[in-house]
Amino acid sequence: MQSKGAIRLVAILIGLACAFQLSFTLVTALQERKAAKYAQKVVELEQTKPEFQAVSELNRAFYLDSVNTAANNRYIDSISTEKVYLGYTYKDVKEKEINLGLDLKGGMNVMLQLDLAELVRNCAREKTSDKFNQALKLARERAEETHTDFITLFADAWKEVADGQRLSFDIDLEKFSNEVENKSKITDEQIIDLLRKEAESAINNSYTVVERRVNQFGVAQPNIQKIARTGRILVELPGVKEPERVRKLLQGTAALEFWTTYTASEIMPFLQEVNRDEAAKVAATEPETEVEEAAAEAEPQVAEAVSAEQDSLLTNLAAENAEQDQNEQLEAYRKANPLFGRLQQMGGNNACLGLIHYRDTADVMRMLRNTSVAFPNDFVPALTFKPSSYAANDQYFELVALKSSAGKGAALDGGVITSARVNYSQISGAAEVSMTMNTTGSSRWEVITEQNIGKQIAIVMDGLVYSYPNVQNKISGGSSQITGHFTREEAEDLATVLKSGKLSTPARIVQEQVVGPSLGSQSIKNGMISFALAFLLVLLYMLIWYRRAGFAADIALLCNVLFLFGALVSFGAVLTLPGIAGLVLTMGMAVDANVIIYERVKEELRAGKSLRLAISDGYKNAYSAIIDGQLTTLITGVILYFFGSGPVKGFAAVLVIGIITSVFTSIFIPRLIFEARLARNKDISFDSPATRNFLKNTHVDFIKLRKISYIVSGILCAIALISIFTKGFSYGVDFSGGRTYVVRFDQPTTAEAVRAATMQEFGEAAEVKQFGGASQMRITTKYKVDDRSQATDKEIEGKIYNALKGFFANDMSQEEFTSTLNNPNGIISSDRVDASIASEMQRDAVIAVILALIAIFGYIAIRFTNWTWGVGGVASLVHNALIMIGFFSLFSGILPFTLDVDQTFIAAILTIIGYSINDNVVIFDRIREYKALYPKRSLKDNVNDAVNATLSRTLNTSITTLIVLLAIAIFGGESIRGFAVALTLGVIVGTYASIFIGTPIMYDLNRKREAKAAEKAVAKK
Repeated sequence: MQSKGAIRLVAILIGLACAFQLSFTLVTALQERKAAKYAQKVVELEQTKPEFQAVSELNRAFYLDSVNTAANNRYIDSISTEKVYLGYTYKDVKEKEINLGLDLKGGMNVMLQLDLAELVRNCAREKTSDKFNQALKLARERAEETHTDFITLFADAWKEVADGQRLSFDIDLEKFSNEVENKSKITDEQIIDLLRKEAESAINNSYTVVERRVNQFGVAQPNIQKIARTGRILVELPGVKEPERVRKLLQGTAALEFWTTYTASEIMPFLQEVNRDEAAKVAATEPETEVEEAAAEAEPQVAEAVSAEQDSLLTNLAAENAEQDQNEQLEAYRKANPLFGRLQQMGGNNACLGLIHYRDTADVMRMLRNTSVAFPNDFVPALTFKPSSYAANDQYFELVALKSSAGKGAALDGGVITSARVNYSQISGAAEVSMTMNTTGSSRWEVITEQNIGKQIAIVMDGLVYSYPNVQNKISGGSSQITGHFTREEAEDLATVLKSGKLSTPARIVQEQVVGPSLGSQSIKNGMISFALAFLLVLLYMLIWYRRAGFAADIALLCNVLFLFGALVSFGAVLTLPGIAGLVLTMGMAVDANVIIYERVKEELRAGKSLRLAISDGYKNAYSAIIDGQLTTLITGVILYFFGSGPVKGFAAVLVIGIITSVFTSIFIPRLIFEARLARNKDISFDSPATRNFLKNTHVDFIKLRKISYIVSGILCAIALISIFTKGFSYGVDFSGGRTYVVRFDQPTTAEAVRAATMQEFGEAAEVKQFGGASQMRITTKYKVDDRSQATDKEIEGKIYNALKGFFANDMSQEEFTSTLNNPNGIISSDRVDASIASEMQRDAVIAVILALIAIFGYIAIRFTNWTWGVGGVASLVHNALIMIGFFSLFSGILPFTLDVDQTFIAAILTIIGYSINDNVVIFDRIREYKALYPKRSLKDNVNDAVNATLSRTLNTSITTLIVLLAIAIFGGESIRGFAVALTLGVIVGTYASIFIGTPIMYDLNRKREAKAAEKAVAKK
């Protein structure tokens, strides 16, 4: 083996890099454990206080939970900017830990669809022609059925209905004044290009807006992806606990506005009144003496002291005794001064009223919104879009006093902006945004700036203040600059927003999934159990079967797991529950390369070669089969990644990365171990006494048996087709559309009883299936499936509550029942998919399977230089897929677990297509080798000998994979049980098909081809 030193060095460096990447996850876990211990101590101390005894028994659990959460958050806040590991702050470390998907962590997944039809309408004149309206309607209808971008659909529809009419008759070219030189000569194609640019700008703007909104929401490790082709934005929010707030946050239209402002000194008297009123409310609910003492202690303090006190608390949090005293002092001040304990006052002639910690923003805004204090009617409080530069860290936002113009809101709307670009200040070099307004906007802007010289004007988007610069003088001509301590990226984003802010592009949620933390933690537990068990079983199997060589394979497998996890963290991949299944499956497939090599080495040893030569030739002869087999699986993994979404994409990512790391570790790590032992003249065993003669010297005539296998497979395929066309499938919500809820009860119940209750409430049948134990059910309903409104979502949740509230042993309010992310019982998971998205997912699934089959056919046909080999391989795969699909149709509703046809099922189909072709490739590779070695032998003899020679490898690989799949099926949890069953069935059927279907079909086609070639040769003579 050449370059041993270089390979060893590379392996060590990769291992160290992966260990370093994974260390961040470990450090994060350790810090969070410290936070949990600290919170527990606070809870224990709280239980000794008199005020806790005054809390009713019914509310104590909730009270202690809130105390625990607050203490935990306080600890995390205190270390977020501290260096906790190798110069990294906790915030940095947290960002580098392994990302968990929503199905493991809990949270919310949302697919937003931008209404590009509305964008086109906004580009049109106030009154449009019937032809324009007809084209727009036709494009809308076609958008429900295809992936083509909306502007192209509209262009095609316009060509169909225009009948010679020019598009400029309907499009308002004034909105493109800076981009159109000669409006009278503009063509329809040029207008379509303008619309396409506006659509791209609107999509980019919407992405920027959504990203800002999500970041403002304070979610850790959000995932936001732009799908520009379809005008969609995918948003994943792990750990979010307010789904309703997220829905409102994401679906609001981006609105850019210019507001005049109040000064802090003008508003301060009103804030003092609010503070007193809130303190009175607290006093009414607290023991009188306690509040008086708190007020007495806190009265002399001013806002600057509060800030210092808070910083001191955060800095000295590690000292537990002093820390507790400080926390009590801060809590006392906050009780006596509910507003000023959370708002650090700025004062003066600035529009900024003060700084608010991000965890206190909701409380402060609630106080200002619900107060009885008579603020000026035109006063509007607003937060900045990013943390304040005045604060010592990035956890505080500014509260700005906006002033409504004539009681109507903003003084100027952002629709007047025609262009915006990033410039850099000649004085400070800081990034700033230059903007130009249209004629109407210029006139209005001149008046506004003239009336507010020496004051501040706030630039606001979606209710958040981007900046509020001072007006130095009147601004004429409609050109001005916006400054605000921007980074280059922030200035570019703001310029994008300003440019496209003139057009409204509404967004609606077309797909939504909410997973409660209790379901997520259970998924982690199940996934880890299945992973650990499968890992141990594979290690044990390889050790028993191959002895010392098996030990080398186990070392390679351990390295593979390290490299795989390290790669996942490095690339920022998200680990989902199907991803864990992919991880477990990768372990089974990882040893495939070792099995191929070891079986080949055993053949070389039986041929009388020395150990060193047998290892060398075994590796050399196994490379082609390993590369071919892994590449075909890689092809399906890549296709699955691009056509899947959410958890399925996570599975594909793990599978693709796992294939790459498996090839490296399986080939090089054992070889380095072998070379080290050979250098010391140590023996290496490749079998044990019990396995030495397993399938040795078999002489089965598989070609003779092909007619029987054709009949058996024909019967199985016929049964599958009959079931598919008569019984059909149980579709998952992502293929059928609708709403699905997983409901956990506090006592066992039955699916029949739940089904009857929901039928009575909805007036139509809902699909009810047991999901895990007898106290957990999955309910799918198509009630008002086409109504996407939040009101309908609430109506359906209310109906489910009314239907099921009698099934709980303990009373539960509707709010508790529907609080997906806050309760252990009730709705613990929900999923909503629009019918249009469901049909699109079905179409994508079919395309993905067809593409995988075509790609594999092409690869095999090229690799083996004969189309008949490709047909044999693909026929085997179609056979496998058909039987798997038929199984899911035939046994749906019969087996005690769900067999839904959904994205996860398609992932299983594609995985089996990629996996089972390996068996065909190994056999085909051996046939090709035998044809070269024994050209005078008949094709039948070469085929039979090749199948017999590779039989041990075929069964060994299948057994190792089945071991891990059974672990997933039994211990992986209900969410992926159907997925694991599909894979298990696929491996069994795939092993059979590679021997009895794919290879015989290839043989028959080659024999006919040779016969035709012989007939042509005779005819020529």
